[in-house]
Amino acid sequence: MNTEIIHLFIQIFILIALGFILAKLKFFTNEIKLSLSGFLLNCILPISIINSSQLEFSSSDFMAFITCFIFGLVYLTLVILFVPGLLTRLKMPPHKAKATGMMLAFSNSAFMGFAIAQELYGEQGLLYAVGYNIAFNLVLFSLGINCISGDEKFEWKSFFKKLVTTPAMVAAIAGLILYLLPFRFPSVVKDALASASSIMMPASVMIIGCELAMIKLKKIFFTPSSYIISAVRLIAIPLLTAFVLSLFRLDPKIIAVCTVLNAMPAGTTNVILATEYDCAPEFTTVTTTQTMVWMIVITPLIINLVNNWIL
Repeated sequence: MNTEIIHLFIQIFILIALGFILAKLKFFTNEIKLSLSGFLLNCILPISIINSSQLEFSSSDFMAFITCFIFGLVYLTLVILFVPGLLTRLKMPPHKAKATGMMLAFSNSAFMGFAIAQELYGEQGLLYAVGYNIAFNLVLFSLGINCISGDEKFEWKSFFKKLVTTPAMVAAIAGLILYLLPFRFPSVVKDALASASSIMMPASVMIIGCELAMIKLKKIFFTPSSYIISAVRLIAIPLLTAFVLSLFRLDPKIIAVCTVLNAMPAGTTNVILATEYDCAPEFTTVTTTQTMVWMIVITPLIINLVNNWIL
């Protein structure tokens, strides 16, 4: 296995363990977790996105950005439109089918995905990930909300309000504009942004450790249907992503970044939405947490396999 990947995931394992231990010792409380999550999503993630915009402009990188956006838009739309209906026909209860469709579509790409893409592929990898994340937000706040809420009427006003008040989305648009402009920040500003961005990976991983400490592990391992969803989320989807994108003979780094983002566990946003709309919240919580547990073992193997295949 690639030494860089081994080193990165050993770090991730240690940081998850630290988050878990600190939560068990009551130092990492739920209040701290929520505050830190908000800080990362609303402050550090936008800073990381702006930082990635300071790469030297390249037409090939810009096209890669657009490619990741298109892939994200197509993939997420197809999953949300067809998976819940398919699972319902296979006799899964409708509320679980909707929650499953959400978990298979919306991974932990903003937290874990951005951090790992940046660690493995640098600012260029993060720039590509931003393209995917724009599509992520567009589909989440439109088809995703409609899917889990069961509301067939589309609320354009609510959709645009969520987009313009989501810091990561605003930063993505601002970052794209900055990337296209012919000037860059002074080195001292770029260094400050890079320093702030470095908080993202360790803090986001420790939050996962904290979340694992707050749920009964017995529930995680004794929910059979969750194993199938975890296998699809962590194994089938990333491998299928790499295979399909390789058919188009795309740049290997584009394939690698999209695969990393789709190899992430189910996003905690799914738990928040499932709770808000009362759509199988316990099932979503257990399954999302289970994907986080198996990620520690499965994701490095998948990323290494894909890297050896395409890079």
